[in-house]
Amino acid sequence: MNEDGADIGTIIAAIFLILFGLCVSLVGGACTALWIGMMISEPGESMGVVLLLISAAVLAAGITAIVFGVRLLMKRRQDQPEFGSVEPGADLSPSPAHDESLNKPEEME
Repeated sequence: MNEDGADIGTIIAAIFLILFGLCVSLVGGACTALWIGMMISEPGESMGVVLLLISAAVLAAGITAIVFGVRLLMKRRQDQPEFGSVEPGADLSPSPAHDESLNKPEEME
């Protein structure tokens, strides 16, 4: 882990999960659409329902991988403070004493 809290392994794993999920979702979604089209054009085929369920499960697995990848990235970001953020209660601290004599113009002699 670096001094700024970023763990490079977590970032790489999250990016891999997101890309893997995109690929699997594309394949699962295309197969699901294909099997729905085949079932509409050729009704009564029992094997189509099983393959449709398998394709839908692959689509769901891809979406799940994307969600886990995004959560992994967001968890890492929540651990780090935002740039320019203030710690809780820092704005409630008493301000330093102000010398009013600094605001008065000096009398010219």
